[in-house]
Amino acid sequence: MSHSPYSRRSPWFTDLVAAFVLLGVAAGAIHTSLSGLPRLLLTLPLVLFLPGYALVSAIFPDRNTNSQTAFDDAVSGLRNPLPTARSVTGVERVALAVVGSALLVPLVTLGVHFSPQPIALLPVAIGVEGTTGVLLLVALVRRATLDADERYAPPYPTAITGLFSSRPPEHPLRGRAEGGRLPAVALALSLLVLLSTVGYAATVPADDEQFTEFYVETEDVDGNTQSMYQNQFTAGSSANLTFGVENREQQSQSYTVVVVSERVQTNGNETTVTESEQIGSADLTLDSKENTTRDVTVTPSMPGDVRFTLLLYRDGAPAEPSVENAYRSLRLYVTVSGGGQNGSLASPSETDSTLVGDPPTASAARSTLAH
Repeated sequence: MSHSPYSRRSPWFTDLVAAFVLLGVAAGAIHTSLSGLPRLLLTLPLVLFLPGYALVSAIFPDRNTNSQTAFDDAVSGLRNPLPTARSVTGVERVALAVVGSALLVPLVTLGVHFSPQPIALLPVAIGVEGTTGVLLLVALVRRATLDADERYAPPYPTAITGLFSSRPPEHPLRGRAEGGRLPAVALALSLLVLLSTVGYAATVPADDEQFTEFYVETEDVDGNTQSMYQNQFTAGSSANLTFGVENREQQSQSYTVVVVSERVQTNGNETTVTESEQIGSADLTLDSKENTTRDVTVTPSMPGDVRFTLLLYRDGAPAEPSVENAYRSLRLYVTVSGGGQNGSLASPSETDSTLVGDPPTASAARSTLAH
């Protein structure tokens, strides 16, 4: 008895093992110095296919099977049983994998946004890799617990060649397909174009995408932390304030950070600086795509509730630093002890936040701006 090539199946774990291998290859490409087109090609599956395929495999561990639903002729008037199918077919798995990946990757990115980690390549990649790996393990366990004749198994490789055969395939419900292989070929080509186009746009930065990320270091933050940064200082005493800079200017760049202590008054949504002093500065130079954290020594003299404004400049600071002429800026509300009257700053106004970028961002610990 001859068998259609579509009825031949590989071992049930073949696709999951292949997914684990592709996951490892993509992770290696991301966490090494590999760059350019090879990195793009190796990481495309992780961005556009593997997370969704792992999710679909975990939800549908069984193979698509057919059954006959009988009807009572006296009730329904149907003499023939209606063929039905459960689970999803191989083509449907591929389509759902692309859609699932388009949903999972942004959800992982959103999770990173609300975590202490910055929204950068490595934290997001680790999140996607971990989510995909867990889902693949769930899929592997679920398939293993099914009976052998119920487990999903990918088609035998020779069945793929049948896609381009001149003979129409036999559909399990309708017999021979009326349209032949053309719809399947069109779907495969469409998915290939989608993967290539979207993946390239997502993983290759535009040449004009130039910006600098400027933030205050927020290590050792836990559920008992009342402030995301150091907010207690002593007048006349020197202390270190840690900031971070990431150079995405597509070239080596020198920076100057100036720290200004300001006493401000708030009136509704308006904030007025009544007194200010420069209390520290630091210079640094970063290569393209280099990220670093540095300490700047500050020595405040104005006591009370004040605001530290960190001003970032490229290629040196002007004689009179201000928010208006800074490339990036951050505002920190702190308390300086050591006697004297307290300023009128009890809390930031509605237009300010505990840590404000220029302009304010949704993150309380990081200001990422592009120009």
